[in-house]
Amino acid sequence: MAGIAVSISMGVMKPVLAKLGALMGDEYKQLKGLRKEVSFLERELSAMNALLEKMDAADELDPQSKNWRKDIIEMSYDIEDYIDHFVDHIGESEDKVGILQKASHYLKTFKDRRRLANQFQEIKTLVIEASERRKRYLLDECISHTNPIVVDPRLSALYTETASLVGVSGQKEELVKWIMDEEQQIKVMSIVGLGGLGKTTLASEVHREVGAKFNYKAFVSISQKPDMMRLLNSILSQLEQQGKRMSSHVCEMDLINNIREHLQDKRYFVIVDDLWNIPEWNTLSCAFPKNNQNSRVIITTRNEDVARAYCRITSEIVDLPCLSHLLVKGHPELPQEIGKVKSLRTLDGFCLSMSSLESIKDLGQLSNLTYLSINSKIYWGRTPLQGWMDALSSSLEKLGNLKYLIVDFSDVDMCTDALNTWVSAPFCHLERLDLPVWMLTRVPRWIGDLHNLCELSLWVEHIGEEDVGVIGKLPSLVQLYLRIPGMTSGSITVGGSTGFRFLKNFDFDCDGMSCLKFEAMAMPSLVKLRLILDGKRWDKGTPIGLQHLSSLKEIHLRMTAGSKLAWDAFQKAADAHPGGPAFTFVHVIYLR
Repeated sequence: MAGIAVSISMGVMKPVLAKLGALMGDEYKQLKGLRKEVSFLERELSAMNALLEKMDAADELDPQSKNWRKDIIEMSYDIEDYIDHFVDHIGESEDKVGILQKASHYLKTFKDRRRLANQFQEIKTLVIEASERRKRYLLDECISHTNPIVVDPRLSALYTETASLVGVSGQKEELVKWIMDEEQQIKVMSIVGLGGLGKTTLASEVHREVGAKFNYKAFVSISQKPDMMRLLNSILSQLEQQGKRMSSHVCEMDLINNIREHLQDKRYFVIVDDLWNIPEWNTLSCAFPKNNQNSRVIITTRNEDVARAYCRITSEIVDLPCLSHLLVKGHPELPQEIGKVKSLRTLDGFCLSMSSLESIKDLGQLSNLTYLSINSKIYWGRTPLQGWMDALSSSLEKLGNLKYLIVDFSDVDMCTDALNTWVSAPFCHLERLDLPVWMLTRVPRWIGDLHNLCELSLWVEHIGEEDVGVIGKLPSLVQLYLRIPGMTSGSITVGGSTGFRFLKNFDFDCDGMSCLKFEAMAMPSLVKLRLILDGKRWDKGTPIGLQHLSSLKEIHLRMTAGSKLAWDAFQKAADAHPGGPAFTFVHVIYLR
């Protein structure tokens, strides 16, 4: 999906504050008195900007608040114009010129200095007045105590007549042009701006003008705490005017799959209005298939992070011959032909389940990669990810220069032994290996060849003495996260000869705590021990031999369904340690 963010006065203070910050730099230090005045403006405007953000988050504002916000926005434009004019006429650096040049410059700019000084005082007066109005109207208190409203303020925007719109025609034409272009791949556009600036009006007007040109169309409005079932039902009900109706006894996944079935081979146009949070978009986006039918999705939002959450990297990026670092937000798909970018050293933020098999296979061509971070999420309607995992494993085997490998499938628990088929470590320079939710049957033997490895996160189905030995012999390991599902039948015995000489942090995630045993001289450098378990499946035991951890300073316990019995058991184990480590108990709702 392609994505474009259209900003409508979003964060109007940001450019002003940035330019004020520049005036505080060394370039203008010769202009006496400037720093003090600029510092005053910067403080006041930063405080006003904070209130603007609070106003933006409110569902509705009273007339006084709206009027104050309007004045601040207009004032910020005036201040920005003033700064630009000041820099153009006065802001020449005088550090490296002689006394005659300085005198000449001073005389030439004397009139401008006086005029700009007068303007500055006028601006300062406006800022002070705005600040006093804020206090007098108690705007901060009004915003913090805003009550929920019954009538949706967006309704009027949905039915505004075109003739009454001001300043929208140009933006509407741009949107229509973007929607009606010939690109077959689905595209997503985000319209970003403060509340009340016309985002909904603009989107609804475009929807009215071009909606008839699509096989399916839908318009859905979100709230700060949306009911996803209601939203998905709303989309489906709009689509079902030409489709089949399904039973009312369905779950969220059923609705998503049904929407995808409606849209799979159709050209569709969907507007998601007033989206607040990325998780809601992650769910909604699963309902929109990538069908190469010239489909379009528009999002209106007040949050820039949401706007960028599903933007696709342009395909032309693979034609940048010197690109070294590619870091993205929002978990987009890998660009097609990513293997062409041989210069890449860093690749961070892409989503495995959103990417094609061809793109995942192309990763193996990026022989210069030193940092790779890839994730996944539940992708409704797709077959199991085993093929994607096998392709990823095959590509990883070719990346011999990797130093950091992070694979985070926080929404999908995968069990595959593809990594155990490697005969030797393909990347001998690896310093960090994170596979916390990629379940392996055993610890891969090639991990023992990673002599530079400092951080390791593993999820293994079974663990034995040989597995512990493989990890323990890693000479540079200082941080270890080890997850074992359920109640392990074996035991994990760590002795002085097992290794772990330099390990400082150990996270042990297992419900069978008594399987962990420490012998004399075990983990001599360990400072922090973090234990993670499900209280309902806890075996009522604690790690054995904690007193042998001679450097231990902290014991942390994270547990669901915690009880006083658990707290007492682990507190007793901590108290028995001769070094008196601090004990922290945290009761959580979800562990992983």
